[in-house]
Amino acid sequence: MYGQTNCFILPDGDYIAVKNKLNEVWIMSEHSARNLSYQDAFESFGTFNVLFKLKGSDLIGSAVHAPLSKYDHVYVLPMNTIKMDKGTGIVTSVPSDSPDDYINFKELKDKDFYRKPYNIELDMLDREIVDIISIKVPDETNRSAEY
Repeated sequence: MYGQTNCFILPDGDYIAVKNKLNEVWIMSEHSARNLSYQDAFESFGTFNVLFKLKGSDLIGSAVHAPLSKYDHVYVLPMNTIKMDKGTGIVTSVPSDSPDDYINFKELKDKDFYRKPYNIELDMLDREIVDIISIKVPDETNRSAEY
């Protein structure tokens, strides 16, 4: 995802690892796996096999590949407002595009007490926010300028 600087996960969230039809292992919420089982993602329609269970905190600090990102890898970071019954429970973070992502990323970057419980190093946050939309603001003297 263009503009992605990191990935967010719910630290106390319950996640599972499942194998899809293509033999790939996916990490997601159980709710998401159930929904995907009815979309022909797994070997048997309507079922999925849990390889193992884990907490979101187990993944924090992991480097993951983010296709089309400016960065060769991004880190999994904590975000406490993720809903486990909406999507996979994992958020691709584009701080230039989302106020929630921006605030959480900035808090992690600026506040040591927020990073410490998760052993997040500052170099994991060494990412520039990638602008993906640019708007030309009209000159005050020329109110008819396009924008």
